[in-house]
Amino acid sequence: MRGNKLTNEQRDQIIGAYLAGSNAPKILAALSIACTTVYETINRYKKTGSPYPKKRSGRSKVLSSRDQRPLQRIVLKDRFSSFNKVTNELNLNFNTTYHLNTIRNYLHNLGLRAKRSWNKEWKRIVWSDESRFALFRSDGCAK
Repeated sequence: MRGNKLTNEQRDQIIGAYLAGSNAPKILAALSIACTTVYETINRYKKTGSPYPKKRSGRSKVLSSRDQRPLQRIVLKDRFSSFNKVTNELNLNFNTTYHLNTIRNYLHNLGLRAKRSWNKEWKRIVWSDESRFALFRSDGCAK
């Protein structure tokens, strides 16, 4: 499992020390960064001329974190509104055409579900007194 990402300042320090003539063991001792990280940064600099990694591939998000806040606000304003109503309101506010499933996925990622399972809460209750109760008439059993 990988650790924390290097900051740009750390990458610049590694390359600066490398260009000043320090070797990798001296650099990792001075900066207390993992050995493989120093070697990979230096090798990346040798190959590409830049110590920074290339932009990763993959589809960009449709809604940024800033755009997700109004979506959450719309849903929390009226908790019983349908996905169609939420999607239409968001499309009107942003002047876009987000698909219903896109909004559903974002709401799911925000932790907003159609209903919460309250049965799980009942499983945590300790039922210590399991006495029988008759509300309207006696059932003939007495203790």
